[in-house]
Amino acid sequence: MSEQDTTTEETQDVTEDTTDAATDDALEADEDAEPDWRKNFDPEKADARIKKLQSEAKNLRERTRAAEQKATGVDEKDTQITGLQAQVLRYEVAFDLGLPRELADRLKGNTKDEMLADAEALVKLVGAPKATPTRKPSEALRGGGGGGDAEPVETDLRKIGERMFNR
Repeated sequence: MSEQDTTTEETQDVTEDTTDAATDDALEADEDAEPDWRKNFDPEKADARIKKLQSEAKNLRERTRAAEQKATGVDEKDTQITGLQAQVLRYEVAFDLGLPRELADRLKGNTKDEMLADAEALVKLVGAPKATPTRKPSEALRGGGGGGDAEPVETDLRKIGERMFNR
């Protein structure tokens, strides 16, 4: 296409947009005045008005569907968040009283105070929780000052070898 054709098409598009806007304004003015439609009935204006209203209705239906889908997702997420918050609260209460995780899931109540009361009753029934073993092995710690009865640890490999074979 030439540059002149493009300019002509753009001018036509602008003219059509302006005409559509003028038609829309005229239709809105017609609505406000509520003239007798039988006297001045224009089928083209009526068709244009119907198409515009159908298009708006379609857009509103699509937006409504999208909003309903979002609302459904939000409700599900709210339920999930509430459940997770309750679980975290149970674990916090159990940790504060030294209960194992298996017993934390059995705590009842909606507030921290209710869960604390339930946890205390559970501790009374089950007994004081035992100290949980750590996964880290205990180290053989020795005093650093000397004067201890233990033999010093030998680090020389030759001496260790001699001692092993001399016995």
